[in-house]
Amino acid sequence: MTKHTLKIPGKLYIAGEYAVVYPGHSAILTTVDRYITITIKDNDKNSINIPLDQHAITWPVNGQFVMPRPTWRFVAEAINTTTTYLKERGVTLTPVSMNVNSQLASVQGAKFGLGSSAAVTVAVVSALLTHFKQAPSKTLIFKLAAIAHYHIQGNGSCGDIAACTYGGWLSYTSFDQPWLIEQLNTTSISDLAQQPWPLLHIEALTLPTLPFCVGWTGSPAGTRGLVSSIQEYLAGSTQRLTAFLTESDACVTQFTKALETDDNHGLNEAISANRDLLKTLGEAAGVPIETPLLTKLCEIALATGGVAKSSGSGGGDCGIAFMPTTAACEALHTHWQHAGIKPLLFKEGHVSVITSLSI
Repeated sequence: MTKHTLKIPGKLYIAGEYAVVYPGHSAILTTVDRYITITIKDNDKNSINIPLDQHAITWPVNGQFVMPRPTWRFVAEAINTTTTYLKERGVTLTPVSMNVNSQLASVQGAKFGLGSSAAVTVAVVSALLTHFKQAPSKTLIFKLAAIAHYHIQGNGSCGDIAACTYGGWLSYTSFDQPWLIEQLNTTSISDLAQQPWPLLHIEALTLPTLPFCVGWTGSPAGTRGLVSSIQEYLAGSTQRLTAFLTESDACVTQFTKALETDDNHGLNEAISANRDLLKTLGEAAGVPIETPLLTKLCEIALATGGVAKSSGSGGGDCGIAFMPTTAACEALHTHWQHAGIKPLLFKEGHVSVITSLSI
């Protein structure tokens, strides 16, 4: 019998937030050295343990995983989507035991905004495909995890799923979401996973040479509410939407080119421009993308010689900064702590890890 252990990294958005939820538009993400770890092995019945739940949940070998409570929804859909794919591919299912552990929250259980829902979805999909000897490609894992996500929420860019799947620094361009929704109603999961997805593009990027810092404001963001409020505001004017998407794409393009050419000045300009764009958008829409503590995080970074912005949907959670030197990064951590901001000592650019052990 073989036991597989998989480690799926958490993610951070670097640039392109809010624009990437529109088909064909892009964002920059990276992964960090904090992981969802999942082990999978043969068992006499299907069972899974996840953090903060005292009892394992079981389900029939060829049946659907019935969600016992809302916190299980991503796990449940990842299991159901992947097992449907496997059955459609003619794979004989046998019972498995899975155990999930997370480093994507504090000891007290507070989330850091590292994409735990995306990471656990990718972890379950990857574990099942690996266990049943499918030698999964990153593309297949991404598509099945994205399908599972859409079965639950019916919207979203899935940029966090791409980051957790591929790892490292990457540029992500979102697929044609209306197309996917239509396909989900007409196409089998196995066929849909094998098709090209319109507009989707995922590209690995060169690692930046500037020291990278992450600060946590301690206030978890309500991502879906923030995104829907911004979309409602942008939908009020075609000109407003077009201008925002154009400016955001320009920031992402400048950042990407700066990485390619090791242009630290261009990288700083791109981050500063994207911060200004998102801050202005939030203020115009009456949505707190940059909270007072995130503003303080950014201002302290500027005063220490770097650049900074909110990460992800904002509204709390993390901000990111690029600093000129390691010493400046260390000084920034001290200043942040004095302001009530927790430095998160992450190393960025990490990828998933799979180990197998005969037992």
